Amino acid sequence: MWKDGRIAEHKIFDPFRDDLIRLQKAGIPVVLCHRPVEGITAPLLGLPFEQIGGMAGEALVKQGHRRVSFFAPHCTQTTDLYLEGFRKALANVDCELPADHCYFGTDGTIDMQELDNEIEAALKRILSQPDRPTAIFTSFDSMAERIYLHLTKMGLRMPDDISLIGVGDQIRHSVLQQQIASVTVNETQLGHRAVQLLNQMRSGEVPIETPETSIMPAEVYTGMTLGPVPEMIKPPNQETLNQRIQSIET
Repeated sequence: MWKDGRIAEHKIFDPFRDDLIRLQKAGIPVVLCHRPVEGITAPLLGLPFEQIGGMAGEALVKQGHRRVSFFAPHCTQTTDLYLEGFRKALANVDCELPADHCYFGTDGTIDMQELDNEIEAALKRILSQPDRPTAIFTSFDSMAERIYLHLTKMGLRMPDDISLIGVGDQIRHSVLQQQIASVTVNETQLGHRAVQLLNQMRSGEVPIETPETSIMPAEVYTGMTLGPVPEMIKPPNQETLNQRIQSIET
């Protein structure tokens, strides 16, 4: 890939940007995936981040949810766009997203065990409130999977007790992903298009420094974790899962 072209994913920081500049100066084509990189002029296969946040919000609002929560592994420009769309969807029904209903991980390298512990603590804090959220939106399917497992350990069923929606690939690869509702984009199609663009730039059909931008379409995958507001708001119970296991064993 480094010899003939480079597909740059969305997790890009300044040193990587400098690498991309050197690649282009050496005549090696670059395609940006998901979001632009400041200082780089190259074809972009972007995601409609604000629209994705809005679609997640609309999906929850349509189910009657008015108290919701948001989880993200860190604060980024992408996170801000998700939140902007999400908040607009809530505002359409005169709802807000309280700061104490949100979780943002620390910036920098993510320690997965530390992240997992923080998610668990945040869920316990948020869901123990008197008027707890009845739905959670999170910015990555990997986060949604972790939240799903923690909610299950807390004895909360989805969507009976709480709804959950994430963001991810249209192709639901794992059994757990097939369960979780998500606003999805066809990443396979994005990858195929990126390769086409690289080949077109290599052949000279498309200039290496071209500002061509294509935004990938998004759609809602309902899965099994998206449902109406529960009639009775159940608090988390760490012991419930153990009780269920014991009853099965006996």
